[in-house]
Amino acid sequence: MGNYCKNFRISYRKKWKFVVDCKSMDEFLRVSVDSIKAGVTFSEPVFFEDGENMFLPKNKPVKQLHIDVIATWKVPYLLTRGKITSLQSEC
Repeated sequence: MGNYCKNFRISYRKKWKFVVDCKSMDEFLRVSVDSIKAGVTFSEPVFFEDGENMFLPKNKPVKQLHIDVIATWKVPYLLTRGKITSLQSEC
């Protein structure tokens, strides 16, 4: 279907000029659920495999609860446009 994009934002700039910011699935990086560890944070939000529903906001550390949820729901992978920014110890 070509350049189909269901996630987009239209913003108004100056008179009668609109900018479309298309977020395609190609921009996401796949993150294996096996690589998700407690205490990891990401520089951008992390989404479920559909690319729409957010799993974790940016800079929020992964907790054991999050790991249990993706295991229970049998999530194959997660998506993000960011990267791992830190590893914090979970209290």
